[in-house]
Amino acid sequence: MKTIIVVKEHSTMPPRVQQIGNEVLLLKEAAFENINSYVQENKPDLVIFINFDTTIPKDWDQRLPKNTNYILFQNINNLELPQIILYLTSITNSFSSTILLRDTLISDSITYILKNLNNPNLTIDHVSSEFSLAPRMYSKRFKEYTSIYFKEFLIKARMIQAKKLLIQNLPVTTVCLDTGYEDLTHFSRMFKKTYGITPSKYKKSKKQTTTLPKAEY
Repeated sequence: MKTIIVVKEHSTMPPRVQQIGNEVLLLKEAAFENINSYVQENKPDLVIFINFDTTIPKDWDQRLPKNTNYILFQNINNLELPQIILYLTSITNSFSSTILLRDTLISDSITYILKNLNNPNLTIDHVSSEFSLAPRMYSKRFKEYTSIYFKEFLIKARMIQAKKLLIQNLPVTTVCLDTGYEDLTHFSRMFKKTYGITPSKYKKSKKQTTTLPKAEY
């Protein structure tokens, strides 16, 4: 599935394009209205807009080619962009290009989830309540929107966050708590199930990699 992730930057620099996956193109630019040519040229199945501001230009989406599927992440200044891009890259192949992905409630709830990964009570009941929707209805809309279940989404997001924190050389216990797990054994089991290695061994391997002497030429 061909995807373009557009990051609206506070910058007057010209657009920069980067291939970050087999079917994922990252485009950084100052204004959303300038991306039309990239969409026309690449004909993506899905465009993901990431916006740090609280507002966007009026009718900006009308500049997109007709029937373009898109998701907008709005006002994400409290999130860390690398984590979001990494997560989106990991799940974009799960999205269905046959569905018009413009469910703002689910998009807003995804932003909420990513902001609260350290909350051990971040259940589907909790999130659906925050958005005034019955858990069953929220679950149905979430699955239709992302093609994966809420629980799978949450685990993937937490595991990506865990890898990032482990690379920063934080204690495994701290990483466990910071990703919403209260039981270290359960956290380690989930991490190994996801990546095939325990958190402590992953941390050690990354530490060794970063401390290896640079080759001399």
